[in-house]
Amino acid sequence: MAHPTGMVDEPVTNRPRLFLLFFYWKDRPPADAEEWRARDSAFESWARAVETRGELVVSERVLPGAPVVWLGGPDGRELPPDQRPGTPAGFDRVCVVRTRDREGALELARRAPHLDGGGFVSVHELEDDRRS
Repeated sequence: MAHPTGMVDEPVTNRPRLFLLFFYWKDRPPADAEEWRARDSAFESWARAVETRGELVVSERVLPGAPVVWLGGPDGRELPPDQRPGTPAGFDRVCVVRTRDREGALELARRAPHLDGGGFVSVHELEDDRRS
């Protein structure tokens, strides 16, 4: 059931739910190769722990420096910069996790070392067609 705030009631199900986590750096990505390695190592340790508990579906790092192409409209044309949606700078990683509910996904995100380094995590629930 939808709320005036746009939030949706938690579905009643015993089936684990899927969430998409986006990891961003706001103003300052890691300064040098050593800092990248340290952050990668911390993130990989976090991801292995999540995977060991059976909660990690996939985790991938975004290819550094690869161009991002925004498509829009019914014809799927490339959007000029003034028409692109605003997103935080420094999109770095993406994970799909499986948890019992939204709070479980938030707990996983709160333990991500990305936050310790000044980064951000956004959490998005994925629609699961298997619920029907």
